[in-house]
Amino acid sequence: AKRQYAIQTLKSLEVKIIMIESVCTDPETVERNIRHCKLGTPDYVGIPVDEATRDFRARVAAYESTYETIDAPSTNGVEKNRSWIKIVDCRRFVINNVRGFLPSRLIQFLSHLHMEPHAFYLSRHGQSEYNVLGKIGGDSGLSPLGDAYAKALARFCRDEVTKGEKGERPARLWTSTLRRTRETARYISHHSITIDYDQDDVDHAQEWVQLRPVAWSNLDELFAGVCDGMTYEEIEKHYPDEFRRRQNDKLAYRYPRGESYLDMIHRLDQMVFEMDRHREPLLIVAHQGILRLLYAYLMDMPREEAPYVSIPLNTVIKLEPKVYGCDEKRFELLRKCPNPDGQKETRLKKSESVD
Repeated sequence: AKRQYAIQTLKSLEVKIIMIESVCTDPETVERNIRHCKLGTPDYVGIPVDEATRDFRARVAAYESTYETIDAPSTNGVEKNRSWIKIVDCRRFVINNVRGFLPSRLIQFLSHLHMEPHAFYLSRHGQSEYNVLGKIGGDSGLSPLGDAYAKALARFCRDEVTKGEKGERPARLWTSTLRRTRETARYISHHSITIDYDQDDVDHAQEWVQLRPVAWSNLDELFAGVCDGMTYEEIEKHYPDEFRRRQNDKLAYRYPRGESYLDMIHRLDQMVFEMDRHREPLLIVAHQGILRLLYAYLMDMPREEAPYVSIPLNTVIKLEPKVYGCDEKRFELLRKCPNPDGQKETRLKKSESVD
């Protein structure tokens, strides 16, 4: 009845309607969902865990007594021609009469979702030679300070990223294809461990290479075009109109023969799908512009604010998505160094640093 009411209400909009139903039949899945997801909702703030769990189970029982699943025999075939997606235990998918590009993208997104809690670790590369000179872009290597950060990051991976509640846990590592990110990850250990996931499609233990480096060109820094390799002061001097245009609309501004933040959003599209698909902690060693966009996505920020997110050097940002919001914790691996980006705030209208 509720689905029929929703369809009749939306009918006047003349839009494509796709119903999505998620069903949990596995008791362990239901219990895990209650404790990891539902108890964090506003309804249960300040309520003891056991009491909140009992209340939610009572809600589930009430829903079960009246709910009719999509295309159930009792619906008399009314929904057989409608567009709907049915998800069972986050493992089995039934897709009915769904066609088109955007609907297909929706299916792809839903198929990557899972109920396992997972963490993302975002880190800029260590200080580069171009950072020291105040230049943007390029493909320079690390400075001595950047190399020190690379060693600190390797220790952090050992003590935090791969450390689970029951011992060592599997973890993933992504970098860009540029030299400074690959050098930042070069001291990280890639030893092998044995993993054996419950209810996995592989029914035996497997060898896992810890933090095996995977380089993605999608994670490369924003390309500054004709301004690549220049300082912001040089850009302001030689391309004053471009400098002002960037200050006025940093999100949409595209460097001559280069890229904009909107261009980077487009090439990060598939990366987001991959991020959501994985169950293991993921360390991403990339660049300021890229990490600003990923941070804004995970923190559900307006994209207009993304170009101004603070992503400092020598720091790892841990993000853990929840049902309501995203937990954040920052780890400063090296003591604060004076001007590690080579930035000069006084020359810029908004807080800026070399990407």
